[in-house]
Amino acid sequence: MFSLNSKNYLNTILVVNDIPGAGRVAGAINLPVLAAAQLEAAILPTLILSSHAGEAGALVRFPMGSAFQEMLNHWQEVGYHFDAVLTGYFADTKQIDDLKTYYLKEKAINPNISLFMDPIMGDHGQFYAGFDQEVAHHLRELIPHAELVMPNLTEACLILGRDYKEDFKYEEIAEIADDLLALGCKNIIITGAKEGQNDNERLGFYYASHTGEKGLVLHDYFDGYVFGTGDTVASIITASRLAGDSLKESVQFTAEIVEKMIPFSISQNESKVGPIHFEPFLKDISNYFSQKKESRN
Repeated sequence: MFSLNSKNYLNTILVVNDIPGAGRVAGAINLPVLAAAQLEAAILPTLILSSHAGEAGALVRFPMGSAFQEMLNHWQEVGYHFDAVLTGYFADTKQIDDLKTYYLKEKAINPNISLFMDPIMGDHGQFYAGFDQEVAHHLRELIPHAELVMPNLTEACLILGRDYKEDFKYEEIAEIADDLLALGCKNIIITGAKEGQNDNERLGFYYASHTGEKGLVLHDYFDGYVFGTGDTVASIITASRLAGDSLKESVQFTAEIVEKMIPFSISQNESKVGPIHFEPFLKDISNYFSQKKESRN
């Protein structure tokens, strides 16, 4: 972590997410991917788990309690600041509100700080266990302060209070993105978007900006469930935007990496359900952002 007076202050990011003791999800993905992208990453844990929440057995959960707020207070007390904040899983609504208060204080100190949101709370039309409409409401209150919000279609519908269905038309996805922009954020990327209702071979990212920039970038669909993909995608897109990429460039590079990571991960997992194997591709990520950095110098 760095102070505003530090010569190393540029390119620092605070990740707000849960941490698994074992497993390729959440903070265990965010930190190495962001580091490969030439960013100095710190983490504010929202919850500590023994492993991925979907694992069998007696999962150990260690709540942060008051330590969440105390860590934020300590950083502000000693003058630690960041260029950006990336949020993921929140353990409760108080954490969302505490993070919002912290961010607004930081924004007053550094108007250039950016908030990136991966509003983790559901998939396939349903809330994850432990999430409800109250969580969606509190996340909605954070959205107006965001540089970029990256929901899947379920999360987008939950935020807007809109009915979910398995197959949205392209025009409907564009309408959902516009409704999210109307909440006050600058940019939207909806993950898991398709070009047509019956297109089961390709999916990807619909992007839209308050500037009018919009479009759809697709990648191949692979038959399997690879958990940790969302954390990987959010990390790469965030780093890409901080490196100066347009929305289109951000999702194009992310789609290229996803098309490599997902089939490789499926080939390494014992079944069609398993973790993302991102480690072999950290070099690709590092090379991309190293070239970006060199081109700016």
